[in-house]
Amino acid sequence: MYQEPFFQIDFSKPVSVQGRVQSIRDLGHLKFFTLQNQQDEWNVVYEGSCRIKRGDHLNVHGNMEQVQGRWELHASQVSFLGHRNPRGELANYFSAPRLRALFTRSQALEAIHQYFVDQGFLQVHSPSIVSNWVNGQTGSFSMDFYGTPMNLTISNMMYHEIMMINGFTRIYEVAKIFRQEHPSSIHRLAEFTIVDIGLAYCDKQKMMTVVEGMIYAIYETLAQMELPGFVPQAVFETITFDDLVERAGCPKFTGAQFPKKVRQYLQEHYDSFVWVTGFPEDKRPFFVRSTGGICADYQLWYRGVIYLAAGGERETDLARIQKKIAAEGKNVASYQEILRFFETSVPPMCGIGMGLERFLATVIPQTHVADYIAFPRYQNHCTP
Repeated sequence: MYQEPFFQIDFSKPVSVQGRVQSIRDLGHLKFFTLQNQQDEWNVVYEGSCRIKRGDHLNVHGNMEQVQGRWELHASQVSFLGHRNPRGELANYFSAPRLRALFTRSQALEAIHQYFVDQGFLQVHSPSIVSNWVNGQTGSFSMDFYGTPMNLTISNMMYHEIMMINGFTRIYEVAKIFRQEHPSSIHRLAEFTIVDIGLAYCDKQKMMTVVEGMIYAIYETLAQMELPGFVPQAVFETITFDDLVERAGCPKFTGAQFPKKVRQYLQEHYDSFVWVTGFPEDKRPFFVRSTGGICADYQLWYRGVIYLAAGGERETDLARIQKKIAAEGKNVASYQEILRFFETSVPPMCGIGMGLERFLATVIPQTHVADYIAFPRYQNHCTP
C-alpha cells in the first residue's frame, strides 16, 4: 500500500500506516515501539494486550500527537499483516516486505551463479558436519554424529584449499554456515549463507578484482528491481591497515575487530566499498599468508557500517602453518587430517568469503539480515 511521505500527512486527521516493528518496550498493557516502512519511522504508543514482537509487520491506525517536541502515533487499532496462531506467532508471516526480500535474494543468487559460470568457475560443495579442527572466535555448534563428537562448520576454507591442492583451481560455493554468536539476532544470524571463492595461482589483487566483478553483477541485477533507497553505483577504494588506523587516530588497539573510532573514520570518509589490506599477523587467522608480520589479506567494508567479506592469500608452508596454529593456542593435532595435504607440492592460493544476507541488508536500506532468509535462525528464535 502506498504511503505518502511523512511531511505531507495531515496530522489533524487519523492516519493508517504499515511497517515493521524495529524496537519495542513492552510494559504489559502499554507498549512503545518504532514502526518503519519505506518512507519513514514512526514512534507508536499502544494500549492493548496483544503480543507484539520486534520484526512483526503491522497495520496501525490512530491519531498523531506531539509529546515533548516529537510526534507520536497513538494507536487505536493494530492489526497484523498475517494471521496469528494460538501461540501468538504469525501463521502466515510471508508478508509483502518479506516476499520482496526473498525475491531480491533469489535474483542476487542468480546473478552470482551466472557471473561465476561466465568466468569459468566450478561450483563445489563442502561438508557441514566436520571434526573438531573447526574453531573460531565465534565458536561452533557441537553435535553427535552416530556416536562421534562433531561440529557444524563455521568455514569451508580448508576444504577449498584441499580442492585447490588437488587441481581445482577456480572454485566457488554458496553454502550454509553456522556460528555460535552471543547474542545472535535479526542482524547477526546463527545460520546464514556464505559465498566462498577459491583461486589457485593468483595473488590478492586478482582475487579482489574477481570479488568486485561479482558485486558489479549483483548491482546490475538489483538496479533493475527499483528497490527503495538502493543506490545502483558501486565504487571500490583501497587503504592499508596502518594508514587507516593512523588517519583514524587509533594506532594501537587490542582484539581483531576495528574499534568504533576506526569504523567512524570509514563511515565519514568513504561513500561506498573500501578494501582494507595488510593487517598485522596477530589480527588474522593462521591460514593467511604473512611476510614480516604483515598479512597478504583483504577485508571489504561498506563505509564504516560493517565488513562484508574477508580473505587473503593462503599460507602454504606446512611448518609455518603448524607454528601459527600453536601460536594461536590451538591443538595442531586437531588439524592433522587436513594438514597432511600440505606435505606435497602446494600451489599459491587465495580465498575469500562473503555473507550473502549481510551484503543485501547493508546495500539495501531499511532491511535486516533476517529478511533474506525464509526461516531465519538466531538466538531464542528457532520456529517454525
